[in-house]
Amino acid sequence: MALEIKEAWCSAPNREGLGGIAKALVHVQRVLRSWSNENFGAVTKELEGLRDRLETLRADPQASRADIRNLTDRMDELLYREEMMWLQRSRIAWLREGDRNTHYFHRQAMWRARKNKITKLKNQNAEWCEDPKVLQAMSMDFFRDLYTVDSNVDPFELVDLMSTKITDDMNEALCRDFFVDEISDALFQMGPLKVPRPDGFPARFYQRHWEALRGDIVAAVQNFFEDGILPSGINDIAIVLIPKGPSTEELKRLSSNKPMQRDI
Repeated sequence: MALEIKEAWCSAPNREGLGGIAKALVHVQRVLRSWSNENFGAVTKELEGLRDRLETLRADPQASRADIRNLTDRMDELLYREEMMWLQRSRIAWLREGDRNTHYFHRQAMWRARKNKITKLKNQNAEWCEDPKVLQAMSMDFFRDLYTVDSNVDPFELVDLMSTKITDDMNEALCRDFFVDEISDALFQMGPLKVPRPDGFPARFYQRHWEALRGDIVAAVQNFFEDGILPSGINDIAIVLIPKGPSTEELKRLSSNKPMQRDI
């Protein structure tokens, strides 16, 4: 698998800058999807076929151990892949390597999905809305208003009251170029199976294939801190609204001393 990813990455037409990295990832995704369909197809369906073949081989006295071993190795790879998929969906981060269990992850993921799903909310007129498009519009309007800059607030009224703490030497050290090791360390400090970007690549993908990706990604990050250009879409994320309680009814700020808290 590592070889296929390296070949797909190296065959990308453009890997310069953050924009080139994003296009290269789309290329890798396209190549891997085609490779997966040709070699594996759906993991669950492939596993069912392999189990049937394994039972047939074990019942055949003339079957060679090498054939059985190759088949079980293929199943182990697919089972690991299936487990990683459900581990990521379940969002379980506290289990050790030997504690993994696909069925447990599956149940946990299904439970989380049912618990966190928002099917209806009240609008400003206290009327229940269940249409997904209406709920989407309500959410977008709420957060757009929440994070819109208040033109009546002047932050410099407070900033000007603060004394300078950063010396010129400290500022020079903070503004120096990042070393390669610093960029690598930042990547490997990320949770490997935390929520991925919309392109579907979690941090684990970069960590496991860092040897092939490192040069291009490090160069792109360093170039960004030099020119400050962030191409459109690079910082896109998938935001999921999760209710803070079992009976969430509407989008609103909580009435407390913490104005940024919300029902969801």
